[in-house]
Amino acid sequence: MIEFGCGTGNVLAYFKNEYKLYGVDISEEMLKHAREKIPEAEFIKMNMVHFSSQKKYHIALCLFDSINHVLDFNDWKVFFQNVANTLDEDGVFILDANTIDRLILITKRPAFFSEFDNNYFYMKLNQKTNNNFVFDVRVLKRIDEKILEEEREEIEETAEKGSTIYAALKEVFTIVKVFNEKKEEIDSNMFQEFEKNRWFFSCKK
Repeated sequence: MIEFGCGTGNVLAYFKNEYKLYGVDISEEMLKHAREKIPEAEFIKMNMVHFSSQKKYHIALCLFDSINHVLDFNDWKVFFQNVANTLDEDGVFILDANTIDRLILITKRPAFFSEFDNNYFYMKLNQKTNNNFVFDVRVLKRIDEKILEEEREEIEETAEKGSTIYAALKEVFTIVKVFNEKKEEIDSNMFQEFEKNRWFFSCKK
């Protein structure tokens, strides 16, 4: 099993007694934690879009909208082809993605704000262009009783219509099934009704 955008290895850790595990992520800091969590797994630091391997994998995962952090949709297509090339004959690729309509819906919500350990967390999603969005993430760390220090990060995501993602996957995979957040399969003639949901894809060559 291989996970693209594996982060700190939380998902792979669930399968450590079932598969030989591989993870790909661009962040060395994330991979450091993943290696500590699953020392028997093999982790690779690189941009997942360009991953290729002589090994064949039975299961490939790309979850928690990792694909949305790839900012050019043409690179999504390159990635889908590279994943297909690394799967064995009966291999399965499982992907989730935010759609444009879902992210637009989130931009209309109030900012998320919470307190933790006497510090504060703020997050608001803003739309930058038609299909590009930016999460404005701020942490206010308490220095003393009256002083807070701000740490800020902007995290970009690119999205497409769920039907567009489906079409790109169908160019590479013979079987592509789509599910909603309730694990219900979505028929292709119902796609428009679910554009405001997160989409989950199960693909086979």
